[in-house]
Amino acid sequence: MTTNSNAENSNRRPRLLDRRGFPLLWVGSATSSLGDRVYEVGLMWFVLQQTGSVLQTGAVPAFSLIGRSTLGLLGGALADRLPRKHILIVADIARGCIVALTAILAMQGDVPMSYIYASAFLLSAFSMLYDPASVAALPDIVGEHNLVRANAYLSTTSRLVQILGRAAGGVAIAAFGEASAMAANAISFFVSALMVLLVTFPPPDYISGGPLSIRTLVADTVSGLKYFLVNRALLAVVLVALFANFSGGLTAGLIPAFAEMHLSGGVALYSALLAALSIGEFIGMLVMGALGARLPLRRSLSFSILASGLIYLALSINVAPGGALFLFGIQGIALAISNLPIRTLLQTTASTEMRGRVFAAFIAAVNALSPAATAIGAVLAAWLGIPAVLAISGVLLMASGAVALRIISER
Repeated sequence: MTTNSNAENSNRRPRLLDRRGFPLLWVGSATSSLGDRVYEVGLMWFVLQQTGSVLQTGAVPAFSLIGRSTLGLLGGALADRLPRKHILIVADIARGCIVALTAILAMQGDVPMSYIYASAFLLSAFSMLYDPASVAALPDIVGEHNLVRANAYLSTTSRLVQILGRAAGGVAIAAFGEASAMAANAISFFVSALMVLLVTFPPPDYISGGPLSIRTLVADTVSGLKYFLVNRALLAVVLVALFANFSGGLTAGLIPAFAEMHLSGGVALYSALLAALSIGEFIGMLVMGALGARLPLRRSLSFSILASGLIYLALSINVAPGGALFLFGIQGIALAISNLPIRTLLQTTASTEMRGRVFAAFIAAVNALSPAATAIGAVLAAWLGIPAVLAISGVLLMASGAVALRIISER
């Protein structure tokens, strides 16, 4: 009996939290995410108080978006060419230094707007170095069998600290001033860098040879885009995910008008709909974290997209405010259950040496499609009405779910 028991123990896959690397990454990610949300509140409030200009305040996230859009693909190429651990540490330290300098200038009472815009650009640029490297490294650290649960834990924590961080940012600003929120974010980046430093990463066998230059990075980026045409399984996941994202994005800008014009509610109902959506997402992430690898990814993705489509069709019919709140909560669950399989399928379908470029290209495509879908949805709503757009979105999502069931292979 002892021999058999030992054999079973030796063959048993290590649980996620038994792996020393993941808890450290989890703590680092949660700490920096919390700092980001606090900083977001502090910086925007500081700019508004310093300038009194809505235009200059609104330009801060615009510069951040430019940084993400222009450097995203190159970040993916670097994640596949350099040791990912080094990238994560450098990105955290760089962001920590940028935010620390912002805090010091804020304490002195005057931060040039040119510096604020440049720092917003640089922070998002270094985030686009960090994010592809982090997503690409995770499967090697936790193992494929723990990947769904690891993604669920990280996403659930990110959602929770998003709520808590913004509230904490307001409290910190009221009590200690905007500079305190900035200093807290700087510290969070340094803590994250320390956590990554303590993690043991597998040997970087994915690194390709040759000197690092702009030409090689561009060539790597192009080869990453071509990889989608070679890996049909990956291409199927990406096409389904992008089409579903576009279909759902048609309604993204319509929720305030839907709450006021079709549910006869005000800002309180609009806020409640968003809260119901967030609560549903949180519940969905908890479900995915609890079930982990026991859920079949293809069917989870397909049925959750189908459910989203059915919910939009139901919302296109006259519903009472209470029914809408319930449907928005279910929609949040469906969104969470669809998003986690997408990320996990991207990580497991792409080869180790291509993961950074695959994730960066996918995010770049989502960033390009999302505003286009929102604009098209607004035009259609002005022409056909909001219920018609909800119905169109529902039909397209159901088509996406049905296609996913046919063309995506189960893993």
